[in-house]
Amino acid sequence: MSFAQLTIPEKTIEAAQKGRRDALETILRAFEPLAYYTALTILKDEESARDTAQEALLKIARNIGGFEGRSKLSTWGYRIIRNAVTDTLRQRREPALELTEENAGASPVHTDKEIEARESWRLLAGALEILSPERREIVVL
Repeated sequence: MSFAQLTIPEKTIEAAQKGRRDALETILRAFEPLAYYTALTILKDEESARDTAQEALLKIARNIGGFEGRSKLSTWGYRIIRNAVTDTLRQRREPALELTEENAGASPVHTDKEIEARESWRLLAGALEILSPERREIVVL
């Protein structure tokens, strides 16, 4: 799923803004994989991606009451996630770590299709390596 495909019903957003915990949990569950994979793709470090995604989700939870609906919730949430990733990059002030099979979520190979997918991922990861974090984000999105 991508940010463009993320759809949260208005009534769920309104309920979360009014303090309903179940509605907020629904929103956070929808954003969780997007936050993690966005962070992982840009930061290229599993631990940093988990920490950054967690921080972004906390910001979404704390600020849902301030969501004014001038944009889609997915756009608003993406901005929060992107800002969290940018903050992590600023704090790091070092090049992103090398993308490996371990932090790319690769699974053990069992079929020819998985081998092809794994090789495609390696080629893509190698191509992304030469891009700056800003340009890498554009390609990923």
